[in-house]
Amino acid sequence: MESHGIAGCVQVTEATRQKLGKPFVLEARGAIDVKGIGELHTWLVAGRDTDAPG
Repeated sequence: MESHGIAGCVQVTEATRQKLGKPFVLEARGAIDVKGIGELHTWLVAGRDTDAPG
């Protein structure tokens, strides 16, 4: 994941996105090809949703 990241951004997998839930605003980055794993759909953490509980 680190080698496919963007400087200054937090990139997470689909599994992590589901665990983070509604308090966070996430932007779809798209799929990346990870050596030894294959294609992963990734998201960038854009911030917190101030209207969401939690």
